[in-house]
Amino acid sequence: MDKANRRHLITPLLKRAFFIACLSLLTACASLNERILLVFLEPDPPELAEGVEVLRDIEYAQRDSGPLLLDIYRPTGSINKPLPTILFFYGGAFQYGNKNQIGLYKGHDLPLDGFAVVAINYRLSDVAPFPAAMEDGKAAVKWIKANAATYQLDANNIGVWGASAGGMMAAFIGTSTEYGVRGKKMVRSRNDDYRVQAVVNYFGTTDFSQGDANQYPGSNLNWSAADSWPSLFIGGPIGNQKNAVQVANPITYVSKDDPPMLIVHGEKDDIVPIHQSLILYEALKRAEVPVEMITVKDGGHGRGGDFDITKLKEDIAAFFSAQLKTN
Repeated sequence: MDKANRRHLITPLLKRAFFIACLSLLTACASLNERILLVFLEPDPPELAEGVEVLRDIEYAQRDSGPLLLDIYRPTGSINKPLPTILFFYGGAFQYGNKNQIGLYKGHDLPLDGFAVVAINYRLSDVAPFPAAMEDGKAAVKWIKANAATYQLDANNIGVWGASAGGMMAAFIGTSTEYGVRGKKMVRSRNDDYRVQAVVNYFGTTDFSQGDANQYPGSNLNWSAADSWPSLFIGGPIGNQKNAVQVANPITYVSKDDPPMLIVHGEKDDIVPIHQSLILYEALKRAEVPVEMITVKDGGHGRGGDFDITKLKEDIAAFFSAQLKTN
């Protein structure tokens, strides 16, 4: 392998390593220079693989804070049938991040497996607390269905996938698929605007109220603090916002008609404890929802141990292929 090709291979790996390190520091060190965080949590657009094209910065919703934009990654060339579509949500504790994080998880390559991939920006907690991000995620699902014909997307075969805070969004949209958000309450929807067919949840939070009591030994989450990321997301200390916490928790909505879910979590995660995924896994099993869980040996929060993004991307492609009608 020549030097140029080695550089092309190594650079994405280094970028991802720095990204995960900064995500850890976001929780552990509040004084870390914000500009350094933004370099990695809000990366530049990923380099496209041969055979993939992207339509950038399409408006999917308008808010008081401005337009919300998405990118569509899809196979190049003529498309002779609607593509099963995967909607991606980035991570960053609902404080940082952008839609370009799709490249850190190799999701922008999934069109090579026959999918369209939609990556969105959504409102962060400093712009608007809960339920803003969840409203935006649901609006993106609705937008895909309304604009499917224009972009050759399959409105009846939509999967959602997210990492960390984005994993919580994916799980929330999957389990609350029959609900819409109104204020800090959930109301039943009379149609299938928000229904999706499959969920991939990378180490997302599922119940804020159980975090501090079940954290990884040696970590110091303190989610109940007024300045913690869960409290900032909810809009006040989570101990004083019990109703809002319950409404925000994906586990609240688990029911037998939820779509199949794949959960990935590191066993030594000191930012979002693996307990968060275990309780969701058990709740889905009790509800007889098809669910798989990959526990990453010695893995932390998306890093370390046996975390292998390339291998996990293959697992995701296989999961979505099995759950979405790709033929």
